[in-house]
Amino acid sequence: MTKDTCTFLLAALNEIAEKKDAQHLPTKDALLADTVLNHAPDDVVPMKIAVAFHVFREARRGANEITGEYLGPKPEALLSFTQRVMNKACWLARAQGIAQTIQDQEEEVRGTTGIDFAQDSGEERGQTYISRDRIEDVIISDFADMAAMHSVLCDEMDYLGDIEPLVLFGQRTKIERIDEETGEVSDEWVSAFETCSWPDALNQMDSIVDGLRNDNTKESLMDRIRERMGEKSAA
Repeated sequence: MTKDTCTFLLAALNEIAEKKDAQHLPTKDALLADTVLNHAPDDVVPMKIAVAFHVFREARRGANEITGEYLGPKPEALLSFTQRVMNKACWLARAQGIAQTIQDQEEEVRGTTGIDFAQDSGEERGQTYISRDRIEDVIISDFADMAAMHSVLCDEMDYLGDIEPLVLFGQRTKIERIDEETGEVSDEWVSAFETCSWPDALNQMDSIVDGLRNDNTKESLMDRIRERMGEKSAA
């Protein structure tokens, strides 16, 4: 298997391209991912993003009174988009590892079936099957390739000033900032978690899943209480 096929990046980009909002319309990221997928003839995601950057930048530079204002994706948007693709790749790597672990546990109980259901799970997501012992190596290789591309884009966009480097897995949270002089309130996205370590990334994703599970349990409890209260009022 070649290095080009041992990657979680292409599946990550494809999954982002399929995202829909509450109105079942493609999200902003989905539209950007779909555009990126159409650039560069091969399936090497860092190259696709780099080519898309060049196309966006040249199209904006070429806009004039005759062609009209450039309304396409901003080249600068690819910097943060690259991090979101990397994050999605981490989630896919985690999912494939869990699928293989579950299969191993089931085979211990029921005996081997000769069928690799974990491989089916990977193929359902449109990604290449990667054995559990190689997952970390592949995701770190993906990160190295994306970081190399990201650093070049940072050089090309040095006019932005302070650009955050790409990390293996990172989270951002929105906070309110109050201007001390004007009292004006504005939203700002700040880093909540970032790591270049796969074990740390796994731990953080596990924490996110546990938090979502607890939120769902709480909401389910509240729904049951509301339902009982409604039954009591109706009686």
